[in-house]
Amino acid sequence: MNRLLLCRLIALLLSPSVFAAELADWPMWRGPNGDGKSGQQKLPQTWSQIENVLWRAEVPGNGNSSPTIVGRRLFLTTADEDQQVQSVVCLDPGSGEQLWRTDIHNGNFIEAKRVHKMCTNASCSVVCDGERVIATFMNDNAIWTTALDLDGKQLWQHRVCDFESQFGYGSSLWLHGDNVLVAVDNAPENTVVALITNPAKSPGRSSGLPITRMSRRLWRKSKARISYCFPGAKLLPASILSVASNCGPRPAVLR
Repeated sequence: MNRLLLCRLIALLLSPSVFAAELADWPMWRGPNGDGKSGQQKLPQTWSQIENVLWRAEVPGNGNSSPTIVGRRLFLTTADEDQQVQSVVCLDPGSGEQLWRTDIHNGNFIEAKRVHKMCTNASCSVVCDGERVIATFMNDNAIWTTALDLDGKQLWQHRVCDFESQFGYGSSLWLHGDNVLVAVDNAPENTVVALITNPAKSPGRSSGLPITRMSRRLWRKSKARISYCFPGAKLLPASILSVASNCGPRPAVLR
């Protein structure tokens, strides 16, 4: 995948024979288990501008997010810095043809001086549960999570929390059953929120509303900030989800 300042070229680095074997879904960042492993066999080990490149597609805008593939759809986020538009784009993984594009936010970008030059306004990879595509962006001094259907229609949107950007935001989402977990490493408070993706399986609840919220401030003993960083989740007995933290004395536990 080759990123340019105002445009991104997405190259599917697979030989036609491998693609014809039908790729397994890659529903979130680092794959279905969040460990970066694929069960696909005989993948190409070398490539160039032309070798083992099935197609290239120009995607207007800028971003650091990775592609998510479910079925015959490839999803990607992008941000047009000039027009201040943050979008989710859907491509055909077989041809690179754009199937649809949905603009999520218009305007209210974080000041450029508060975003690191190696970060972007579209740095979080989307997740897809087979029915919904869920994306997170920083916008208007807050973190927002938005769900679309597979045709790009918005289903719900939730304002997760305030966000005081120092370098930008790049925490990708994590799917856990019918919930999507959002981690925000942020001053003055670090937060993990679990949102409902499918209300049909959670009677009495609405899509996009939190079922669990955990916030942690400073670690008193050392005054070091405690932060959350995905992926790093593990299901424990009695339906307890342990979310590993990249800083601090112990992981968070969501019940």
